[in-house]
Amino acid sequence: MKLTHDPASAWPTYMVDGYPFGIESIGPRDHVIFRLWGSRRVYLRDQGFISRAQAAAYLESMVETYKNSIITAVSA
Repeated sequence: MKLTHDPASAWPTYMVDGYPFGIESIGPRDHVIFRLWGSRRVYLRDQGFISRAQAAAYLESMVETYKNSIITAVSA
């Protein structure tokens, strides 16, 4: 899972490359995860994480679930 910096955000924000998920640092020890729905951010937990690495580890399983739910081909 590759995180890229999003310079358009007011807070330090890192997006998961190719997926609608990200991590936003709202304080020195408070990182929250979100999912994009159109242009809106929907925050996925009421509680934050104390480090970006901890948030990324939690988010990684969510990205894998998202990837596995995408239908790539249908055969008849």
